[in-house]
Amino acid sequence: MKLSIVISTHNKAQYLMLVLLSYCAQTVSKDSFEVVICDDNSTDNTEEVVKDFCARGLFPIKYVHQVKSKRGRAAGLNTALRRASGDIVICSDDDWLFPPNCIAQHLRMHRHLKNTAVIGRALKMPYINIRQINERKILEGKFIFCNKSKIYTLKSDMGTVHKAIFTKRGRLKKGIITAEYSFTPNTSVPMPAIKKVGLFDEHFIKWGNEDVELGFRLYHMAHLDFIFKPENIIYHLDHKVNITEDKVMNWLKNVNYQRYKTLAYYYSHKYPIRKEILRAMREVLR
Repeated sequence: MKLSIVISTHNKAQYLMLVLLSYCAQTVSKDSFEVVICDDNSTDNTEEVVKDFCARGLFPIKYVHQVKSKRGRAAGLNTALRRASGDIVICSDDDWLFPPNCIAQHLRMHRHLKNTAVIGRALKMPYINIRQINERKILEGKFIFCNKSKIYTLKSDMGTVHKAIFTKRGRLKKGIITAEYSFTPNTSVPMPAIKKVGLFDEHFIKWGNEDVELGFRLYHMAHLDFIFKPENIIYHLDHKVNITEDKVMNWLKNVNYQRYKTLAYYYSHKYPIRKEILRAMREVLR
């Protein structure tokens, strides 16, 4: 069994370098996983960073550089997914560090579970200057660079949503209609299931909610079971984000589009609805 980690990146070479270092420290053999990176028109030294790791030959890397204008995270991840060859896939990101046993834990779960999405925890570290990070510690799996008491859990992880939809044993509670909000950069999914539902929806603009909507389809259309494994943790390298009006508006459009798709799915399963009406609804919401 082989696992593919797919990443869409744009101008975050410094973070991506640390992420790739964390993959070097994995306890599984290099033939057990691959990393597929879609470079979404970066103008920094992302290509040089990736080629340097390719030259080291520490694990298989596939690299695609999209030279056209930025198409967004959904399109970038789809580009990477189409080149991935793993049986299992994690749609991660360019600023998430994997502890040494992370991939091994995902593979172990999938060897015993069929048609299941395995969800790990996603913890966020406070913003720090990445230039101060010791690369050797990452290779040793020691990348808690700050006071542990300051590390906090993402809202999409063990917050009210996870407590509401999962039992203490990590299974979905009976009667829960969706596992969409459980989807994180630490979720491993059988590749056939992602292909069955048609990959990410590229109508999502730039970033935001494309993963939530995919989780919805995996649950309702691929009929995946979802299991939560809190002991399997990845860490987010927090960074400063320039919040602009365009970014906020794009995110709001994505939220509305996700709501439209969710409502349209439920509606179409109760009442037949013509495709042209759905197209008209989409245009109104976008």
